[in-house]
Amino acid sequence: MRVAALAATLLLVAAAVLASHAERLNATVVLYGVHTCPHCRATWAAITRLKEAGVVSSATFLDLGVKANAKAYAEMFKLWMLRACSETRVLCTTPGVPLTYVEAGGHAALILGELAPGNETLNWLRVIEDLSKGVAVNGLNETVHFKSLVCISMPYCSRVLSRVTGLLEKRGEARIAARLVCIGGHALCATFNETMEPILPSAGAAARRATSNGGGPGAERLGLDALVGLLPVLVGLAALDAVNPCFLALYALTIAAVAGLRGRLAAVKTGLGVALGVFTGYYLLGLGLVEALAAMPLVRYALAAAVIALGVFTVAKEYGLVRLSEECAACRLASKLGIGSARMTPLLGYAFGLVASLTLLPCSAGPYAVAAVYLSKLEPLARLAGLLVYNLVFIAPIVAMAFAASFAAAYAAVERVLRKAAGPILVVLGLLIIAGLV
Repeated sequence: MRVAALAATLLLVAAAVLASHAERLNATVVLYGVHTCPHCRATWAAITRLKEAGVVSSATFLDLGVKANAKAYAEMFKLWMLRACSETRVLCTTPGVPLTYVEAGGHAALILGELAPGNETLNWLRVIEDLSKGVAVNGLNETVHFKSLVCISMPYCSRVLSRVTGLLEKRGEARIAARLVCIGGHALCATFNETMEPILPSAGAAARRATSNGGGPGAERLGLDALVGLLPVLVGLAALDAVNPCFLALYALTIAAVAGLRGRLAAVKTGLGVALGVFTGYYLLGLGLVEALAAMPLVRYALAAAVIALGVFTVAKEYGLVRLSEECAACRLASKLGIGSARMTPLLGYAFGLVASLTLLPCSAGPYAVAAVYLSKLEPLARLAGLLVYNLVFIAPIVAMAFAASFAAAYAAVERVLRKAAGPILVVLGLLIIAGLV
């Protein structure tokens, strides 16, 4: 509760600060980035909040997945960033995102990188405030007037500036040192006396996928349209995830026992109860995972390591390099709930499915982790819909077994093939996450 109260207080303070500046600041922002980049998303979220507060009047996100946008980005980077690099030999850096153009009060800046994560909105407010004045102080404590700035994100800019200025002075390059300033406390910049204009794609607004009307980065690609493109991936991952021999064996035993003792109708009802329990728990588990990834993108690397470890373990287990006890928590739970006996009811089946979805099934949920990485990049509604699709595919074999005992034998044959392929697939998927290709 105290954490929530503190967070609410900080938001109120930030809102008050923003509102106090809204009338006198009227900035324009163009962000060159990629919708899958967490730093671009964080920067865009900060700019969006400033726009809502009235500090930013115009904001556009140019997704570099569009060829025309990528060309505009390359030209902008070459014209200003590489030029600053060659003239100062201080801002030398490789191309990257986000690359943000911001103009305020007739003065402009091009900033590479995310500003000091954690307080993005207030940091960008400080940058816009400083920029609107067109005046800064360099490391020699001299006032510098400028029309444009070329900067790189630098959380401890004042410390860096003093060190760089000192080195340049010793090398007899005071002229260059005089052009270096900090802006907003979080960006090391080189000053220019020329007016900077953003380079925009020539293909027009449609090709730019501009989000100046309030959408998030790559809004067209992050919504339900993006989900449609992800469906084959989600279905494939869910099918791979559905291979859980221990659980499916217990489930098949339940259906067979209840059918033999109480008839097919009772078996179908019990089986559907288990399926519904699995769906409920697994959906909630996935929702928590997706939201955690959306809020903390770096979690993806921990997940990638877990997926790779699971893949290696799966291979080792399949080839007999690792042997496990046959007794498991789910088996003990099955005994207590009456799995395989006439005492099993739809309600007990739901309880078993719910508990199994949070204990037994996550042990082989490497594909679910990969799917969560994909889904975390989508808008909230698309995330919910994607989880629905994944979990419907995931429980499809369970539902099918409830209606047709013959399906269990057929699925067992498929299961043997998938089980051998699961390990290598998980290792590859984990490596792809680390490489940023997922």
